[in-house]
Amino acid sequence: MAGELRGWLTERLALHLGRPVGSLDPRTPPAVYGMDSVCPLTLCGDLADERGLIVPSTTG
Repeated sequence: MAGELRGWLTERLALHLGRPVGSLDPRTPPAVYGMDSVCPLTLCGDLADERGLIVPSTTG
Protein backbone atom coordinates (compact mmCIF):
# COMPACT_ATOMS: atom_id res chain seq x y z
CA MET A 1 0.00 0.00 0.00
CA ALA A 2 2.78 2.46 0.90
CA GLY A 3 4.54 2.00 -2.45
CA GLU A 4 1.29 2.42 -4.35
CA LEU A 5 0.44 5.57 -2.41
CA ARG A 6 3.97 6.95 -2.91
CA GLY A 7 3.63 6.41 -6.66
CA TRP A 8 0.22 8.07 -6.72
CA LEU A 9 1.51 11.07 -4.77
CA THR A 10 4.56 11.40 -6.99
CA GLU A 11 2.42 11.33 -10.13
CA ARG A 12 -0.05 13.81 -8.69
CA LEU A 13 2.69 16.16 -7.50
CA ALA A 14 4.35 16.03 -10.92
CA LEU A 15 1.02 16.91 -12.50
CA HIS A 16 0.49 19.89 -10.18
CA LEU A 17 4.04 21.11 -10.74
CA GLY A 18 3.98 20.57 -14.50
CA ARG A 19 7.07 18.35 -14.36
CA PRO A 20 7.85 14.85 -15.61
CA VAL A 21 7.48 12.22 -12.88
CA GLY A 22 11.07 11.07 -13.40
CA SER A 23 12.39 14.55 -12.64
CA LEU A 24 11.19 14.44 -9.02
CA ASP A 25 13.51 13.14 -6.33
CA PRO A 26 11.60 11.97 -3.21
CA ARG A 27 14.51 13.17 -1.05
CA THR A 28 14.11 16.75 -2.30
CA PRO A 29 11.65 19.01 -0.46
CA PRO A 30 8.72 19.83 -2.77
CA ALA A 31 9.23 23.57 -2.22
CA VAL A 32 12.49 23.28 -4.17
CA TYR A 33 10.37 22.39 -7.22
CA GLY A 34 8.18 25.46 -6.71
CA MET A 35 5.28 23.93 -4.78
CA ASP A 36 3.10 26.69 -3.35
CA SER A 37 0.86 26.57 -0.29
CA VAL A 38 -2.23 25.60 -2.30
CA CYS A 39 -0.71 22.37 -3.66
CA PRO A 40 -0.71 20.41 -0.37
CA LEU A 41 -4.35 21.33 0.23
CA THR A 42 -5.23 20.19 -3.27
CA LEU A 43 -3.33 16.93 -2.74
CA CYS A 44 -5.23 16.34 0.52
CA GLY A 45 -8.51 16.89 -1.31
CA ASP A 46 -7.43 14.50 -4.07
CA LEU A 47 -6.50 11.88 -1.48
CA ALA A 48 -9.93 12.16 0.09
CA ASP A 49 -11.82 12.13 -3.22
CA GLU A 50 -9.86 9.42 -5.02
CA ARG A 51 -8.48 7.26 -2.21
CA GLY A 52 -10.90 7.82 0.66
CA LEU A 53 -8.01 8.92 2.89
CA ILE A 54 -8.63 11.89 5.15
CA VAL A 55 -5.60 13.98 6.03
CA PRO A 56 -6.08 16.48 8.88
CA SER A 57 -5.60 20.05 7.70
CA THR A 58 -3.89 20.99 10.97
CA THR A 59 -1.56 19.34 13.44
CA GLY A 60 -1.58 19.38 17.18
